[in-house]
Amino acid sequence: MPFLGGAARHQIRCGHREFTGRFDDCFNDMLPVWPLAAPIFGLLFVLPFAIFAAAIWAVPMEEGRLRWLRSGENSPDENWPLLQIAGVIGTYWAFRQGQSYAGHDVGWPFFIFWNVFSAWFAVATLLALPTEIRTKLAQLTKRLLGR
Repeated sequence: MPFLGGAARHQIRCGHREFTGRFDDCFNDMLPVWPLAAPIFGLLFVLPFAIFAAAIWAVPMEEGRLRWLRSGENSPDENWPLLQIAGVIGTYWAFRQGQSYAGHDVGWPFFIFWNVFSAWFAVATLLALPTEIRTKLAQLTKRLLGR
């Protein structure tokens, strides 16, 4: 889905413009390097993303029936603050991607997609907090809600 958003982003950014005969960032014949390199970058980032996701979302090795790749080796408590920094960067990046489609009829599917992905990163970042910080946040939340 993210790779299909280029046409929608182009329509959002350039839908009202006309070709003038001069160089224009909306109407050019340059080789699209970023879209062509996207699969390469995807392959480069798939392992770090898988490690990040498994460290946060996978059950601990002793509790699960199946062995998750690196789930016991990369727990949130052991990798403070690396996982949290990765989560904040992912949240911001996905949110910025989604905002580039905001307010346009053609961009709403991509807006929803990127914001759901941003929420996934945000929840993962909260789950990646060390146990004692999560416990203090839970106690604070209970006090604020009056339970």
